[in-house]
Amino acid sequence: MGLDVSSFVEALAVHWSDINVLHAFREGNTRSQFAFFHQLAENAGYDLSSHLFKDGAPLRDEFVNARFYAHLHDTSWFATVLARAIVPLDRGGGVGRSTEGDGPAAPTGVQGRRSAGTAGAGEFTEKQQSAPEVRLLPGQ
Repeated sequence: MGLDVSSFVEALAVHWSDINVLHAFREGNTRSQFAFFHQLAENAGYDLSSHLFKDGAPLRDEFVNARFYAHLHDTSWFATVLARAIVPLDRGGGVGRSTEGDGPAAPTGVQGRRSAGTAGAGEFTEKQQSAPEVRLLPGQ
């Protein structure tokens, strides 16, 4: 928690695109990524309405095309698509809007980023963990 919705969506698009590039297998990849990013969004205080991206759903084709475009260019289109399905959670037990329709309009000022070193990237958790230290044996 801690990022406003626009910043969260920007960072989500960057990281989702990066993970998709790392594991670009078609079968099961999208389902696994939605499960992961749905939980991440919930932990950050947002609802990712993944039903809007299922086969035949309103945003499915645009999601697939925007995610592919993010691999080659930037993540701004992908962020715009994701923003239509991200809303703050109502900590009283529900979400901030109805699950009917296409979701809210994209927040203004969504800017795509490709670099993991860009300010704001990686800010999904309150505590960042460092990579483990790697030690080579003598002669390696």
